[in-house]
Amino acid sequence: MTTTFSRQILQTIEDFASGLQINQIVQAGNGSVSFLLDRVGLIGFFPAEDGSRTLISLKRTPGHPPQVEDLDSFLRLANREPYLRAPINAGLAMDGGLLLIASLNNDDFDRQTIQSCLDRLIGLHDGTGTN
Repeated sequence: MTTTFSRQILQTIEDFASGLQINQIVQAGNGSVSFLLDRVGLIGFFPAEDGSRTLISLKRTPGHPPQVEDLDSFLRLANREPYLRAPINAGLAMDGGLLLIASLNNDDFDRQTIQSCLDRLIGLHDGTGTN
């Protein structure tokens, strides 16, 4: 069974994308939405199975390599993020790219939260912890 976003969550993602001049988004077969941001990398949105959270991922593309020293230090980025009030997970994508994922509560999900989350993930990828 494929998990899908609520209409409200999908509308928030569409509004965020529109603010970035991305005029149409398409959900994948697994219910996720993703798009490539030129100066950032690949951002993905995934509905949690229980419908209470949305996962936001950031994978840096080859033109935007992360500034971490090694895989071990990257994986240690996994932690509970106090500013976002969300857990951050670190791992490897299927293609070997470095991936950070935040799990956000749907009750707090809005454009500002998406932007704050993306800023934080970019900062962590860059090794600064901030954007």
